[in-house]
Amino acid sequence: MTNLVTTFSGMTAHGGFAPHGFKGVINSLLIVIYSYGGSELIDITVSETEDPKRAIPKAIRGVIGRIISFYIIPMFLLLVIYNWQTLATSSMSPFVMVFNKMHIPFAGDIVNLIIILALFSSINSGIYASSRLLYFRLKNRQGKMAQRMAHLNKHHVPQRAVIFCSGTLYIGVVLSYFVGDRLFNYLAGSLSYNVLAVWVLISLAGFGLSLKTKSLSGRTMSLLALIALFLILIGILFTNPIGVTVFTAILYFIIFISYRKKNDSVSNLN
Repeated sequence: MTNLVTTFSGMTAHGGFAPHGFKGVINSLLIVIYSYGGSELIDITVSETEDPKRAIPKAIRGVIGRIISFYIIPMFLLLVIYNWQTLATSSMSPFVMVFNKMHIPFAGDIVNLIIILALFSSINSGIYASSRLLYFRLKNRQGKMAQRMAHLNKHHVPQRAVIFCSGTLYIGVVLSYFVGDRLFNYLAGSLSYNVLAVWVLISLAGFGLSLKTKSLSGRTMSLLALIALFLILIGILFTNPIGVTVFTAILYFIIFISYRKKNDSVSNLN
């Protein structure tokens, strides 16, 4: 029992949970949401799934399992092995520190390989989602450019949309050269707002569905999710840099104008 207490003392002996107050937790939420973003992309795969009624719930359960396995448990073990002060002041990756402590050779190379694979996975999911959204946005447009971009190849893949979305990645490379590390903060913050908005819409859809099906458990879970997301949004708005919020607001304004023009053109055709 004494050994167990000693093992977990790293979590309590250095200020415990939120040693700098709850504001520190709120400040971290923008990056936390950015890190956990991606699970909502499951719904985009419905149109390309043979048996979505069976496959989608299975995929959702798999995502939850992966979050627990790859995020929650590793973070818990890191805090058991090292206190947060050591992790905060070290310039080395926490996972490299753990591998070195276990005397695993080539620890840095192993972690770098994992990071590269994770980046490719993130890029792949981003291109998949953005290309499908671009396709659904343009497939009913009348212009030649829109029809070309929404063209499907023999495998029913919007290949041109995929190529276009892949090409936009190089814009980030160019901007990163001129702007530097600040670009990541703005893009990550903007993406976090987008993910948060999508989660809110999903929760609203779940709440509406629970009202139709008269599911008390579904209504309760959706309502709790909406309350939690709303509180997170309020905290982010008051604690994070105003520049990120303004940058995101500009992007939303451009998207709003774009959709408004589309709706106006559809109304004129009718």
